[in-house]
Amino acid sequence: MGIKGLGVDLVQVSRIRNAIRRSGNRFLEKVYVSSEIDEYNKRKLASESSAHQYLASRWAVKEAVYKAVNPHVISWRDTSVRKNANGLPEIQPSVHLRQILNTVGVNRIFLSISHDGDYAMAQVILEA
Repeated sequence: MGIKGLGVDLVQVSRIRNAIRRSGNRFLEKVYVSSEIDEYNKRKLASESSAHQYLASRWAVKEAVYKAVNPHVISWRDTSVRKNANGLPEIQPSVHLRQILNTVGVNRIFLSISHDGDYAMAQVILEA
């Protein structure tokens, strides 16, 4: 057993909000999977700032996973987040990302997400 990869990312929520304002659905569909876009739209009805914070945290997760699997190349949509049975966030890898993880011997992924004000961050640890 051991650590096979580590990734951390910090992003400004306003950066994601501005990308949505500039590019709208084109940005959303390039980066996020349909379940993440659906959740964003649901949250937007209650609070636009909460919705942007949600997307920023998912962006940070995608960046952290990208860094953790380096030098393997993945796309934005290879990583998404779902809630497990206990309500905690966990990585939902695409088939492509799952193949990479299997190749390097990863059998467990640790994920931590946090946000405060205009910042969201994520940390990912890949364990063999």
